[in-house]
Amino acid sequence: MTFKIFHAALCLCLAAGILEDNRVTSSSCIQHAVRKESFRPPKLAVVVPGHGEAERTPILSRSLGHLSRSMDFSCLVFVYKNETEFPLHPADLGASQCQIVRQRGVFLEHLHLHTSEELNSMLGNPDFVLMLLDDVWLGPMALPQLEDLESFHSDYSKEALHSQLQHILMRTEPVNATTMLAMMKEYNLDVASLSMLHTPFAQARPEAGDHVGRLFKSFEFQAFFMSAESFNVLKSLIRPELASAYGYETLLQSALTLHLRREARMAQIDTMLAIHAQRPGNSTRPAEAENKLPHEEREALWEYWKKHGLQVQTRTFAKVEHGLQVAVEETQHFGQRQDWY
Repeated sequence: MTFKIFHAALCLCLAAGILEDNRVTSSSCIQHAVRKESFRPPKLAVVVPGHGEAERTPILSRSLGHLSRSMDFSCLVFVYKNETEFPLHPADLGASQCQIVRQRGVFLEHLHLHTSEELNSMLGNPDFVLMLLDDVWLGPMALPQLEDLESFHSDYSKEALHSQLQHILMRTEPVNATTMLAMMKEYNLDVASLSMLHTPFAQARPEAGDHVGRLFKSFEFQAFFMSAESFNVLKSLIRPELASAYGYETLLQSALTLHLRREARMAQIDTMLAIHAQRPGNSTRPAEAENKLPHEEREALWEYWKKHGLQVQTRTFAKVEHGLQVAVEETQHFGQRQDWY
């Protein structure tokens, strides 16, 4: 332990009045200083599973820059184009610590091309992993810009949309990685997705209320935090010969439950908002991958994993309301917003 760290912890201890037999003692404060020094904050790694379009780099750069203001993290950005096709440097990404890995691949295929040991080493052996698509904005967004994005999916009137978004922005916060990891620990979450705007799925949007989040059995893979153990389980599911992108979100809960030997806890955090800034097109898929249809991928993957004992958590959509698909799915709320903000 360095003298400065030790001395600072010791002084804080004496100021706080840590008592032993009703007396402040140097021995009790020395023990406190040692405990403070031995505490290690959780290590976060960010994985961007596919980047290759220049118009999405500013969004990715601003998101990574915003994230870095709440905590340090390691970072891997998988780029599916070569340097001639798509010049890119770490300085372009808003977080100079990011490693750029160039390899052909589509979405989760990038993870499959490396062993778990290789990936963990490349990421610095993290405690948590954030899977982040390159067109998801993690910071605050001005209301006019948000209205423009939301109008792409929703058929609300301009006035109704303006009022709805104002209420959403009043009860949500921009993404804070430190708070997110603390929530995951507090509520024993294995996976935690951010709530999302500019999405056709109503359940992905933040739900009004005093709660922190909702437990789900499946969610869209856009921006979600996972324990390192959950990340390794997700990697073990990947079968690129069957599916590169679609269907994994419906299998993760069953795979985690089987691995952990308890009910996996996957949730959406309704107090923390991200914005899916994508226009038409898929940000993680090179053009040649568009030939494989989503339903073909899902069905092939489901058939394979059902034979290995996994259950598929499919969603049944009851209706379309204001342009948004509303799923029939029971959810369980947890936490109190006032405990965090």
